[in-house]
Amino acid sequence: MTTATVLRQTQLLNRLVLDLKTAEELGQVERLWIDPTLHQIVGVVCKSGLFGGKKYTFGWSQISAIGDSVIVDRDRELDPNQPLPQESLIGHEVWTDTGNKAGGVVDYLFNPQTGEILYYMYTSSGWAGVMGSKYILAPTEITSLGSKRLIAQNAAIQNSISHRDAIQQNLIQVKLLPDEQREQEEIAALEGDVQSFFDRGRAIADRVAKRAKETAEGVTEKAKEQYIQLRAELEDTETVETSSPPPVIIDIDEDSVETLPPTPPEVEIIETQATPFPEKAE
Repeated sequence: MTTATVLRQTQLLNRLVLDLKTAEELGQVERLWIDPTLHQIVGVVCKSGLFGGKKYTFGWSQISAIGDSVIVDRDRELDPNQPLPQESLIGHEVWTDTGNKAGGVVDYLFNPQTGEILYYMYTSSGWAGVMGSKYILAPTEITSLGSKRLIAQNAAIQNSISHRDAIQQNLIQVKLLPDEQREQEEIAALEGDVQSFFDRGRAIADRVAKRAKETAEGVTEKAKEQYIQLRAELEDTETVETSSPPPVIIDIDEDSVETLPPTPPEVEIIETQATPFPEKAE
């Protein structure tokens, strides 16, 4: 499969329009008209004047070149018997042939040489749409078109891939216009500077972390030695406190000690009889 080189419709919006013969500025691209039955760009609307009030319409055949500006050849006359279709499909709802809403058209990819539309881009109605993912849909997968919506094959919607994945898989190659190429180069250079800055910062952080680790290991080892020393001192102190005191020897002089009788003397208990008091005479 050959890789198709394409432009996005949004890449042309607000791009300067110049006259090939006079180099005069004609305005800016406001929109592109397409023929939805042929999936072909047929015209470009240019706005100019105060608030874009003045309009010019050029057929695709009048587009001479697309670069930083769009060059038009006004000498190429349009066929007055074939008026330009004025349809865009941007904003059309996308439905499946099984009756489910799939999202909405937000852009399309076209061949810058022929104006042929190769893919429509739509956002999903689900969580992927909230995250900004855009999916591509080939014109052959569209079964019908209306004024507000289009219907596509359900299998195509279920198996559709994102615009980013299509680029990564080399299914399409989005052509960058000269100013966009410069922007990409500036962004790449800036990203390189940022990456270099982060690399230097990471290297400094690694050195600081290594030094901090070595310092912490030294402090830990010193603290461990101090702990072992303190524990040894505490153990020595506990040994002194818990050891039995030496016996105390008292020298007693036997001659100075009074000898007590082996048994106490017997005590004689005498029982007496109580004498009553004389009665008092009345």
